[in-house]
Amino acid sequence: MLKSSEEKVVLARLLKDNDIKQASAFIRENKRLVHFAYRLLFDPDPFLRYKSALAMALALKDDTQKARNIVERLLWAMNDESGNHCPGALVASAQILALVPDAGKGFALPIASKVFEEDLVEDALWAVGTLAKTFAEDISFVSPKLLEFLGEQSEPNIRGLALRALLRLGAKIPEHIRASILGDHREISFFEDGHRVVTTVGGLLLNEQQSG
Repeated sequence: MLKSSEEKVVLARLLKDNDIKQASAFIRENKRLVHFAYRLLFDPDPFLRYKSALAMALALKDDTQKARNIVERLLWAMNDESGNHCPGALVASAQILALVPDAGKGFALPIASKVFEEDLVEDALWAVGTLAKTFAEDISFVSPKLLEFLGEQSEPNIRGLALRALLRLGAKIPEHIRASILGDHREISFFEDGHRVVTTVGGLLLNEQQSG
């Protein structure tokens, strides 16, 4: 039997090696590692934060109450009053809720509302796009705000993530904006299904259309 410190080393190595499946299984077998995975959400590496969130979400798919408790804690960690701001809280809360929707439908709205906060826009756009497959009707109210980010003046990642979210919400993209996006060859990167996706703004539109 591994010591607690040894378990943490194993989990960290699995995440570093991008073995999300084994990492989530390891957390599921050793539930105390949920707390260590949570601590990794404070790591300066956004990819490690994302992988930790995904592994934790997968591990909690059969433990709705635990998932709910974690999401509540993450939402509090986004609050300035918490005094312990967690940089991975927004991405993690969206990822957990997307995979464990029974953890709390009501959480989707405050998470999506973060698109109105300038300093959280990129993570919030990713969160909306991630939640849209399950909670589209609940968070569609942000669509007008997302359309504002589709302008050519937007940074590529902002434009791309806004597009990803809008398409998954089922929003109609005006034809002149669609044409502009298809001609946008700026590189973007984001996290999806345990991987770092690298494409272009226009390429994202084509990929989303093909995947339906």
